[in-house]
Amino acid sequence: GEPRRVQLSGITRSQVLGALANLRSSNGNEAVNLSAARQIYQWILAPLESELQQQGINNLIFILDGELRNLSLESLYDGQRFIRERYTISKP
Repeated sequence: GEPRRVQLSGITRSQVLGALANLRSSNGNEAVNLSAARQIYQWILAPLESELQQQGINNLIFILDGELRNLSLESLYDGQRFIRERYTISKP
């Protein structure tokens, strides 16, 4: 299908950077890690989830910019499962 571009609206840069910092610096604290992973999932993937399921998509390619480039996409969490449990993830 056609590439989809997701722009985060209503979210400040400092909120995104804070969530990324929490995810990176959780130091083994699983509760902090899952909370940050879930928040980032809600921003990036949740808006597309029904469309992905409807179209039977099982492989995602992310083109990330700036601080998001260092994000471990496989660690994103929807509250029940990690994204890697449902999708194959690729970054160019």
